[in-house]
Amino acid sequence: MKRDKILRTAESLTTGPRADSYGEPYDNMLNFACLLAGYFNARWSLSYDSVTAEDAAFIMVLAKMARTINHDLPPHDDNYIDLAAYAAMAGEIAQQEREE
Repeated sequence: MKRDKILRTAESLTTGPRADSYGEPYDNMLNFACLLAGYFNARWSLSYDSVTAEDAAFIMVLAKMARTINHDLPPHDDNYIDLAAYAAMAGEIAQQEREE
């Protein structure tokens, strides 16, 4: 899949159906960040009070990257689309957090 199609598809998904299903990226990633902080605290007794919504978006980028590492499997376009989408969300969230 060409990069322009990956980016257009990521944009259409994050501003259309997925946005309707999951809400604003900041709110969704902030909820995920809170869950991550709670998990880290419970799992390792570590205090991670500063997990941000941007961190959560980057963790999703890492999760999508992990799916692409297994070279025994054929590549899936949706992983690359989701990578682009989460990276874009991280950028939007970073700007939003700076403005608050």
